[in-house]
Amino acid sequence: MSREYEMKTDLTLSLDDQKYYQVETFWVQRDRDLELNQYRTELEGVVSDHHGKVLYSAGAPSDYETLGNNRAPSHMVITEWQSKAQFEKFSKQDKAQPFKFLGGYNAGLMKPRIQS
Repeated sequence: MSREYEMKTDLTLSLDDQKYYQVETFWVQRDRDLELNQYRTELEGVVSDHHGKVLYSAGAPSDYETLGNNRAPSHMVITEWQSKAQFEKFSKQDKAQPFKFLGGYNAGLMKPRIQS
Protein backbone atom coordinates (compact mmCIF):
# COMPACT_ATOMS: atom_id res chain seq x y z
CA MET A 1 0.00 0.00 0.00
CA SER A 2 1.30 3.41 -0.95
CA ARG A 3 1.42 6.11 1.69
CA GLU A 4 1.68 9.84 1.17
CA TYR A 5 4.49 11.34 3.22
CA GLU A 6 3.64 14.99 2.89
CA MET A 7 0.77 17.21 1.87
CA LYS A 8 1.12 18.53 -1.65
CA THR A 9 -1.04 21.60 -1.00
CA ASP A 10 -1.98 23.69 2.01
CA LEU A 11 -5.10 22.67 3.90
CA THR A 12 -7.45 25.15 5.53
CA LEU A 13 -10.24 23.96 7.82
CA SER A 14 -13.05 26.30 8.72
CA LEU A 15 -14.75 25.38 11.97
CA ASP A 16 -18.34 26.28 12.76
CA ASP A 17 -18.97 27.16 16.40
CA GLN A 18 -22.43 25.60 16.13
CA LYS A 19 -21.04 22.16 15.28
CA TYR A 20 -18.91 19.52 17.01
CA TYR A 21 -15.63 18.05 15.82
CA GLN A 22 -14.18 14.64 16.58
CA VAL A 23 -10.41 14.31 16.26
CA GLU A 24 -9.04 10.76 16.15
CA THR A 25 -5.45 9.53 15.99
CA PHE A 26 -4.59 5.89 15.28
CA TRP A 27 -1.44 3.89 15.87
CA VAL A 28 -2.07 1.02 13.46
CA GLN A 29 -0.22 -2.27 13.87
CA ARG A 30 2.32 -3.04 11.16
CA ASP A 31 0.91 -4.34 7.88
CA ARG A 32 -2.70 -3.50 8.84
CA ASP A 33 -3.18 -0.41 6.65
CA LEU A 34 -5.45 -2.27 4.22
CA GLU A 35 -7.74 -3.41 7.04
CA LEU A 36 -7.84 0.12 8.46
CA ASN A 37 -8.79 1.54 5.06
CA GLN A 38 -11.61 -1.03 4.71
CA TYR A 39 -12.80 -0.24 8.25
CA ARG A 40 -12.74 3.53 7.60
CA THR A 41 -14.62 3.14 4.28
CA GLU A 42 -17.41 1.19 6.00
CA LEU A 43 -17.41 3.57 8.95
CA GLU A 44 -17.73 6.67 6.77
CA GLY A 45 -21.07 5.35 5.53
CA VAL A 46 -22.27 5.05 9.12
CA VAL A 47 -20.90 8.54 9.89
CA SER A 48 -22.86 9.95 6.95
CA ASP A 49 -26.03 8.13 8.05
CA HIS A 50 -25.73 9.98 11.39
CA HIS A 51 -25.20 13.42 9.77
CA GLY A 52 -21.44 13.45 10.25
CA LYS A 53 -18.89 14.49 7.64
CA VAL A 54 -15.21 13.53 7.46
CA LEU A 55 -13.30 16.77 6.87
CA TYR A 56 -9.77 15.39 6.94
CA SER A 57 -8.29 11.93 6.78
CA ALA A 58 -4.61 11.13 6.41
CA GLY A 59 -2.20 8.30 6.88
CA ALA A 60 1.49 8.87 7.28
CA PRO A 61 4.56 6.79 8.06
CA SER A 62 5.16 6.52 11.76
CA ASP A 63 8.26 4.33 11.98
CA TYR A 64 10.64 7.25 12.07
CA GLU A 65 8.47 10.14 13.26
CA THR A 66 8.50 10.75 16.96
CA LEU A 67 6.70 12.86 19.50
CA GLY A 68 9.27 13.04 22.24
CA ASN A 69 10.16 9.41 22.92
CA ASN A 70 6.93 7.99 21.48
CA ARG A 71 6.01 6.96 17.95
CA ALA A 72 3.78 9.44 16.12
CA PRO A 73 0.30 8.28 15.09
CA SER A 74 0.06 6.62 11.71
CA HIS A 75 -3.39 7.99 10.82
CA MET A 76 -5.55 10.98 11.74
CA VAL A 77 -9.22 11.75 11.05
CA ILE A 78 -11.29 14.88 11.75
CA THR A 79 -15.07 14.47 11.58
CA GLU A 80 -17.66 17.24 11.77
CA TRP A 81 -20.98 16.57 13.56
CA GLN A 82 -24.13 18.67 13.32
CA SER A 83 -24.81 18.15 17.03
CA LYS A 84 -23.52 16.35 20.08
CA ALA A 85 -26.67 14.23 20.11
CA GLN A 86 -25.94 12.96 16.58
CA PHE A 87 -22.37 12.08 17.58
CA GLU A 88 -23.62 10.24 20.69
CA LYS A 89 -26.15 8.27 18.62
CA PHE A 90 -23.39 7.36 16.15
CA SER A 91 -20.95 6.35 18.91
CA LYS A 92 -23.39 3.71 20.20
CA GLN A 93 -23.23 1.83 16.88
CA ASP A 94 -21.20 -1.40 16.82
CA LYS A 95 -19.26 -0.16 13.78
CA ALA A 96 -18.18 2.94 15.72
CA GLN A 97 -15.99 0.86 18.01
CA PRO A 98 -12.24 1.46 17.52
CA PHE A 99 -10.42 -0.48 14.84
CA LYS A 100 -9.22 -3.83 16.22
CA PHE A 101 -5.64 -3.76 14.90
CA LEU A 102 -4.48 -0.75 16.85
CA GLY A 103 -1.34 -0.24 18.84
CA GLY A 104 -3.01 2.86 20.27
CA TYR A 105 -5.99 5.16 19.80
CA ASN A 106 -6.90 8.65 20.95
CA ALA A 107 -10.12 10.55 20.31
CA GLY A 108 -11.79 13.68 21.50
CA LEU A 109 -14.96 15.63 20.76
CA MET A 110 -14.78 19.41 20.80
CA LYS A 111 -16.91 22.42 20.05
CA PRO A 112 -14.91 25.44 18.91
CA ARG A 113 -15.33 28.71 20.70
CA ILE A 114 -15.02 31.58 18.26
CA GLN A 115 -13.86 34.81 19.85
CA SER A 116 -14.43 38.11 18.15
